Amino acid sequence: MTSRVTAVKEAMDQLIREMNVMGGEEDMVQGMTESLQGQHRTLQQTFFRVFSESMKEYQHTGTDLRNEASVNYAKHIANIPYQFPFI
Repeated sequence: MTSRVTAVKEAMDQLIREMNVMGGEEDMVQGMTESLQGQHRTLQQTFFRVFSESMKEYQHTGTDLRNEASVNYAKHIANIPYQFPFI
C-alpha cells in the first residue's frame, strides 16, 4: 500500500466517522457540496472520475440488507458509459 493510498483511506475513514451521527445527513450533504464546489474545476472532474472508478470496484462488495441498496447503486453507476476527461 502506497503512502497516497494510506492517506486517502485515512481521509475516507474520517469522512465515514463523521457520517456516523443520526440525523446528520443534511450537514454532510451541505459540507461535501460546498467543499466540492469550492475546488478547482479540474479537481471537481477528477473527484467524479475517481468516484466512478471506485464504484466499479465497490460493486463487488459482499452484501446483506444493510448495504444491498448501496452495492446495487454502485453496479448502476459502474455501468453508465461516461468519460471524465482531464482538462
